[in-house]
Amino acid sequence: MSQIKRFEHKRSSLRFPISDFGAIGDGIADDSKALSDAISAAEDAGGGTVDFQRGIYKCMGVQPKSLVTLQGRGWGETILKGFDNKSDQAIIDGVGLYSQDAPLTEFNIYDIELDGTDMNRLGYHYNRKGIGNQWMRNCIFRNVFVHDTPASGIGTDFVINGYFVSCLVSRCGTKGKTGNGIGSNGFGIGVSDATEVVVFTGCQAIEIANNGFTLEAQVTQGIGYASITDCYTEKCGNAGYSNSGSRGVKIEGCTDNASKYGIYVSSNANQSGDQTMVSSCHFSNQLSHGVYADQALGRYLQVRGSLFESCGGCGIKSHGSYCSFVDNLFKSCGEAAILCKPGSEAIGKGYLVANNLITEGNSKGVEIDSSDKLITGLLVESNIILDCKQAGIYVLCKPASQTGNFVAAVIEGNVCNGNPSPQIDVVGSSSGLAIRNNAE
Repeated sequence: MSQIKRFEHKRSSLRFPISDFGAIGDGIADDSKALSDAISAAEDAGGGTVDFQRGIYKCMGVQPKSLVTLQGRGWGETILKGFDNKSDQAIIDGVGLYSQDAPLTEFNIYDIELDGTDMNRLGYHYNRKGIGNQWMRNCIFRNVFVHDTPASGIGTDFVINGYFVSCLVSRCGTKGKTGNGIGSNGFGIGVSDATEVVVFTGCQAIEIANNGFTLEAQVTQGIGYASITDCYTEKCGNAGYSNSGSRGVKIEGCTDNASKYGIYVSSNANQSGDQTMVSSCHFSNQLSHGVYADQALGRYLQVRGSLFESCGGCGIKSHGSYCSFVDNLFKSCGEAAILCKPGSEAIGKGYLVANNLITEGNSKGVEIDSSDKLITGLLVESNIILDCKQAGIYVLCKPASQTGNFVAAVIEGNVCNGNPSPQIDVVGSSSGLAIRNNAE
């Protein structure tokens, strides 16, 4: 929180009551001009706070300005209500107004609800958001609730520094609009090499058409640092949390329930998702995998101390390299609790699977597939795998290969019990694979 306090500008002591600029707040009159005039007045004064009373302020295309704070009275008390003005605008819309050399700086929103129920839904456009910005620096959104927008709830491209605290997005996006580059996310954050910090703390994304949280590389790979901490997602059409071509993403103490994926690591703008660190998270009832790294070139995926319950697919499915899966609990996964299979373009090095507890799986416990790619450096150690419907550990070696596609690979010290025999099932053989000191 200390980082956030650095950017709460001192000029916020200057107050600009929205009623002084002719805002009605009855949900019927168009208050767009009144809001814009109040924001401009605060900007002209060198910065300040636009104060909202209780009311429903009908508006669209309100332009954000630097050194301005919008201060409401809370959810259900101060509502900015979008409407259908036959445009592709966001309710608060800074798209095309700012650049890397002249970013939107220290624009903050506190204690406000944005309602997109009545916005334009003819066809689809990515910018029909609650908040849509570009080139945003040192901006804070705190206790903001955005719901029922046709596109993302809060979407901003080329973020430099952004802080999101105790925000909720719900029912945002358009059904069927999923995948990279689609603006149907809860929080849709575009990052580049200019990005330094993106922080989410205590935020929620519920019933989002695409991803609850997206960090997406644009043109070049970001970022300096991204943290998603103590957040919650539920019933998202794609993933609760998505790293789409970004670098250096920490997801800690977060929960996903009943999205397609808990976490989805993929590529975008010809950049792979690198350095995704997951810890102390809880994934349950995913339609597919809990954590899915789908691109071959992705590296440095770490999952530690997390709980996976009743995932429809794997608990963790990884096609990348330099992966570490340690101290996790898996229960009742539909496919292998942990599946490592390097993609055809992957380096195929560095896999650590250790100290996990896997129980009551509907498939294998741990699956290592080297049938398509040489794996160098594998350690499957000290896992406890109980009562799965298929082998506790399943290893697939490439046939007709001298090494069996393994170099420096060890399966050691695991406990496998109550799974079908053989408890450790190796298909083919490999001179580079050592299996020793396991209890079956």
